[in-house]
Amino acid sequence: MKKIMFPLLLTTICLCLWSYTTVLATSWVDVEPEEVEKRADVIVTGVYDFTGEPKPGDFIFSGYTFKVNQVFRGEIEGDIVAGIDPFDTGWVKDHQERGGEFLLFLEESEHTDFLIPVGGPNGMIRTKKGIVEHSIEYKKDYYEKFLKQPSEKEAPANTTDTPVEDNAKSKDSMEDTKDMNFSMFGIGGAVFAIGIMVYAFVKRMKSI
Repeated sequence: MKKIMFPLLLTTICLCLWSYTTVLATSWVDVEPEEVEKRADVIVTGVYDFTGEPKPGDFIFSGYTFKVNQVFRGEIEGDIVAGIDPFDTGWVKDHQERGGEFLLFLEESEHTDFLIPVGGPNGMIRTKKGIVEHSIEYKKDYYEKFLKQPSEKEAPANTTDTPVEDNAKSKDSMEDTKDMNFSMFGIGGAVFAIGIMVYAFVKRMKSI
């Protein structure tokens, strides 16, 4: 019985962890480009700076410095702090390491003192050398047309010597662990509950 129950317990825990993280990572509702633009209080282009410590926000977003290149909407002077879902940091870093930038549509939030992207990844549009990267053609066309309009102003040149991405890789593991702390509490509770149920089941089987 013990030889059977241990693999069963391990498999159950793995499936629960996978299901839990998958739901969290795919919970954003699709938002049409027109609605994304309409809701945005600030629209800028640039890159996230992951070299510093994230600024805590609500249970979804953490704030990172965003190095602004262009301002299309909003009273922006220099760099800003923009929110990002911890589950999005991986693909964002990968895109930037390949030379990509972002067109961000940001809105105010009552849960944070920094701006957050409209609809999570809906408001984080990948670009590279002025070309939008999007899997849906009509959305790609919409955002490319948006980029062609004159921006309100160019961001001032960054005079600091701190690299944006050079040191990011060495800190990825530490940052991701901190970003995931909240989610891990939920996962730990789920695993503990499952363990108790399996243990009770094993004890019951032994008594039969």
